[in-house]
Amino acid sequence: MDLRVVLGDPELTVPKERRLRRSTNSFRKKLFGQDRDENAEEIITQQSSNNVWIHPLSKFRDGWDTTTLILVVYTVLVLPFRAAFFFDYYKDLEHDHNLFLQLQADWMLSTDLLTDLFFMADILMNFNTGVIVDQVLIMDRKEVARHYCKTWLALDVVASFPLDLIFAGKRLDMWRLPRLLKIIRVMHYKSLTHALHSLGRVPLISEMSRFHGQLLRLLTFLTIWVHWNACFQYASCANPRHNRMCWVEAGGLLQAGIWEKYSWSVLKALSETVAAGYGIQNPATAADCWVTIISLLMGICIWTYLTSILTTLLIVLNASSSEYTSKMASLNQFMQHRKLPQDMRRRIRDTYEARWKAEKHFDEEEILEELPGSLRVQVCMHTCADVINSVPFFDDAEEGFIASLVTLLRPQVCLKDEYLFREGEVSREMFFLKSGAVQVEMRGTAVTILKRGSYFGEIGLLRGARRSACVKAISDTCDLFMLSKKAFDGLMEEYPDSFRAMDLAAEHRLRALRASWAWEQRDSTPAQPRAKGAALQQLLEMQHLERVSHPSSRRSSATGTLAEHGVWQPFQVAHAPAIPEEEDAEQDLLPQQQDRGRPGAAR
Repeated sequence: MDLRVVLGDPELTVPKERRLRRSTNSFRKKLFGQDRDENAEEIITQQSSNNVWIHPLSKFRDGWDTTTLILVVYTVLVLPFRAAFFFDYYKDLEHDHNLFLQLQADWMLSTDLLTDLFFMADILMNFNTGVIVDQVLIMDRKEVARHYCKTWLALDVVASFPLDLIFAGKRLDMWRLPRLLKIIRVMHYKSLTHALHSLGRVPLISEMSRFHGQLLRLLTFLTIWVHWNACFQYASCANPRHNRMCWVEAGGLLQAGIWEKYSWSVLKALSETVAAGYGIQNPATAADCWVTIISLLMGICIWTYLTSILTTLLIVLNASSSEYTSKMASLNQFMQHRKLPQDMRRRIRDTYEARWKAEKHFDEEEILEELPGSLRVQVCMHTCADVINSVPFFDDAEEGFIASLVTLLRPQVCLKDEYLFREGEVSREMFFLKSGAVQVEMRGTAVTILKRGSYFGEIGLLRGARRSACVKAISDTCDLFMLSKKAFDGLMEEYPDSFRAMDLAAEHRLRALRASWAWEQRDSTPAQPRAKGAALQQLLEMQHLERVSHPSSRRSSATGTLAEHGVWQPFQVAHAPAIPEEEDAEQDLLPQQQDRGRPGAAR
């Protein structure tokens, strides 16, 4: 039979046996965004004919646990304060009014009673809620009851039973003890620090840095400790009949207001925590001495623990700055030893600073290698999303090709006037431009400008040739992704269709590059007709570029394969056109001018 989750989602049914994403017994993780749907282990649901009503992952249970956590925080903060500083007030209130009138006179007493009733109902709720133990969701009523009795039942009964009502009317000095026993409720969540740690799953807090998040938790823990210690310090000598000479009496605080009493108690607790003194008054009695000794010992332990954690955080936070300072010192020593000119030194410092800001001190490749394959692809896709969306070549590319490519790209930063490669260099990588702009130069002449979404340098990798142009950054900073030749060759072997498409685009752009360079050379000459010798020289230069870009050893096999499939016919040097007349040249170069700024115009 199917189990319908009562009091949860009425549409949710749980089959007799099914697999669920693994969650946790800890409400804190569920409340603050524990991911139960992705990257989680599976658990097996075990049920019987006698099942409990409430599924532990139902919406109703989540709402119930949220209310429980709020009441636990209220108990931890408010009850110690009331038990210590409102002791005389409640004794007088109890003396002059019956229980019903007390509840009418003080809303906090009514809140206490409702809280007690809620936690008593929580005991019944726990008997009727399934539990997850060792990756198994248990819905059998007997197994659930047995598990609850072995774990939290005893503490929940002590913390939920209204003992203060039993002692009502007796006006005992120990009246505050049953009230303080309610603090045991916090133990149901292992510790308050674990509950605060779960706040890290809240979006606002999750955006904090690790240092600020840890610092917030430490300050919260210290605040709660000082609050409890202050309440304990005052409550230890709040009865003037037995402690005539305690620090409260000696400090003249018996007739002071509650806020003044609490303020001096906080000062005393904080001073003893950091071992800075004893507050407003030194210990006046033997009882004060023992309370102070306990406070000092606990304070020293807590303060030492907090100091060690804070020191570790500061060391980790300063590690990046220390590494940067050390490397800059090494750079300065190197530049001084080599006697580099000041302008070059400034450029080196600017380059290193820009790359440091972009890459910080972590090793991105090492971090990505430690991630699972699917997660690594997701991270790389997110990192390279701007490039993937802005490069037209990827619009029709295979998904597998893009997924493989993004894991091979490496980020790189260059500054203005920095050359990514120069003409005649060996082709070792290609680039994808994420932001900024670069200028393509051919024999000292600016040919075109490439902007965001462009890729370049692939022609040299496809043909195994040297660079036939220079590429220089012209914006203040350029963010790029670099693909090495080894990674490029392996990728093209795995995806031959993408290789053919890129080769066709490279062929077209190589023609456009040569035509653009020829046009720029034509514009730089006088307006009179060219001599035949000049035209011949121009043709020889173009043929030289063609031979450089089409080495026979590499090109013959590639062109033969592509020609067999009818993909394209290789560009023939013998058919290179003569230098066009002025009118024809404008028509021939019109497509090329439209291609300016497109990706891949440089090799």
